[in-house]
Amino acid sequence: GSERIPDFPVFKNNEPPKFIILDVPAIAMADNGTFTVTWTRIREIPVPREYDAYAAGFNSDGSVRFPRFALGKTQKGFQSYADVAMASGSDIVIVWQDDSDENGASQILGTGYDGSGQVRISQFTVNSDASGNQAFPVVAMGKQSTLLLPYVQKGIDFLN
Repeated sequence: GSERIPDFPVFKNNEPPKFIILDVPAIAMADNGTFTVTWTRIREIPVPREYDAYAAGFNSDGSVRFPRFALGKTQKGFQSYADVAMASGSDIVIVWQDDSDENGASQILGTGYDGSGQVRISQFTVNSDASGNQAFPVVAMGKQSTLLLPYVQKGIDFLN
């Protein structure tokens, strides 16, 4: 097919390139062409690395529907490996790996948003077992906004 919208940056980095890595992008699109993008920003300096997950929403023409925002109620610890799903009516669910209490054991958190990026479902914990690490979440949304939320559960520290 032909290009519908030209390339555009989702995140404009104002820091020196050697300090920032953008990683693990995910995208979901609603039937009306609006889409939401998530990604992890890894700061190399200061040491240790800082991991923060972000999301932003766009209209079908590529214009901003809602601006970039950080995932999670706190930016303490790390937030990473975000994934996103959208329903046909533009409802959004985002899940991510989170270690905001900095205990070395990640949990899977999620939040639901409406099509304008406003919180519709408050932050929730996906996993019921908090022992070990829960990681690499993915999310899919069905027609009646039914969610499928698989993730990996490990009893070891596989990030270090």
